[in-house]
Amino acid sequence: MEIMLVSKPCLIIGCGSHSYSVISIIESSDEYEITGLIDTSINYDVSETKSSYSVVGNLELIEKDVDIYQGYSFAIGVGDNSERARIYQKINDLGLSTPNFISKHAFVDRNIRIGDGNIIAHNVVLNSMVELGSNNLINTAAIVEHNAIVGDHNHLGPMSIMCGSSRIKSHCFLGAGSTMLPKTSINSSCILGAGAVLTKSIETLGKVLVGAPAKEK
Repeated sequence: MEIMLVSKPCLIIGCGSHSYSVISIIESSDEYEITGLIDTSINYDVSETKSSYSVVGNLELIEKDVDIYQGYSFAIGVGDNSERARIYQKINDLGLSTPNFISKHAFVDRNIRIGDGNIIAHNVVLNSMVELGSNNLINTAAIVEHNAIVGDHNHLGPMSIMCGSSRIKSHCFLGAGSTMLPKTSINSSCILGAGAVLTKSIETLGKVLVGAPAKEK
């Protein structure tokens, strides 16, 4: 007898351009069924759609009718780290589910430690012994090599590379095509610009680093 798998209902929070990527990631799996999008603003457009999915409400609606959404999974389709962290905290305070959404086309080694609420895009590599916190956005074709550590609420841009045993803390942004060499680290709220190459660790909070080798802007 054939066993039919039932997809879990899923809502995507965020109606910006990044929601298109999140939709594509979720659609690559049979685990979830997208039932609509949740806007982050008070005044939302009920006629707005993204990839044929409609906006069905906003965060205030979820707070008002939280019991209705207990069986839903929530994907946070927001690129900005601070805004994504705010939404993540709100959804968790409401006791709602923020699972990891992992593209069917990503490689995730069996020997990783991972939190929740992460969005892992197409062609990402999370190699052996990686530690990944919660609510991170790992964008298309990013590579996190063995023993690297990623904290919470970070955004790794397309084709960014964290080499073996590198580390970022929280609220960091790695620009597209940037590289952290082995055993380097950056502190919280730092930005590594597109194409930059980090050759030595940065201990100061909130630095913007550009160039190859990366230097403070």
